[in-house]
This record gives sequence, C-alpha cells and structure tokens, in this order.
Amino acid sequence: MSLAGTRSSRGDIYQVCVAMDWAIRMIKDPELVWMELDSTRVISGGIPAPVDDVILGQASGHEICCQCKKNEPGFTAWKVTELEEDLKKAA
Repeated sequence: MSLAGTRSSRGDIYQVCVAMDWAIRMIKDPELVWMELDSTRVISGGIPAPVDDVILGQASGHEICCQCKKNEPGFTAWKVTELEEDLKKAA
C-alpha cells in the first residue's frame, strides 16, 4: 500500500473507533437515538451537513457532528495552536 493509502487507512480506523465509542454511549443514553457514519446528510436548503464522518441524532432533535481526524499537517503531534481553525469550527 502506498504511504498516502496507509495514512488514509489510519484515519479510517480512527473514525471507526470514534463511532464505536458513540455507539456504546447510545446503549447507555436514551437521548441518543440514531447515528450515521460517512454521512451524506443534507440539512435545510440543500446545504450539506457541516461534517461527514459521524453524525448523531438526539431525541430532542439536535444533532452532534464529529469530524474525525488522525493526522496533522506534516504528521507531527497535535498542538492546540495548530488546531485553531478546527476548534473555531467546533465552537
């Protein structure tokens, strides 16, 4: 497998681990009622969901959106200062 393929695969495995954690939470929390992986969800007005990795639906109608990332540019350890853009999206 190519280096790019190996790195992509690591990200896929990380996404599955995040989804598994949420699935376990769903068993315990009746507020979590559905989950989509690799979502193609479209929200109002034909706008795609803000993330595509993991989306959870709550009984209240709210959604939890998770964009799962394994790699940092340059494949270095993550630093909060380098995650500024992603943290702003999450907020």
